[in-house]
Amino acid sequence: MSFDRPWRLEDIKFQDEGDKRRGTIGPVAVIESGGRYSVTMESHNLRLAWQDLEKKTADFAINAALNALSPANQPRRVGDANATVA
Repeated sequence: MSFDRPWRLEDIKFQDEGDKRRGTIGPVAVIESGGRYSVTMESHNLRLAWQDLEKKTADFAINAALNALSPANQPRRVGDANATVA
């Protein structure tokens, strides 16, 4: 998955699930129902969710979720938690 460009709804391949359509980009799931969108993302330490979005807003939510996963945005370990001070 590349973080070097914005992602859009058009980049997702949706599958029909009755009256809803579902698509994913990595850990980001998008559900479309009646022209409105829900975007969710869950990783081992972070869960994000947006509901009842318009198409343009869904694009922003997809990017926010993916940007949260970008290696540049991950917390970095500083020092050694087990170090002793002399």
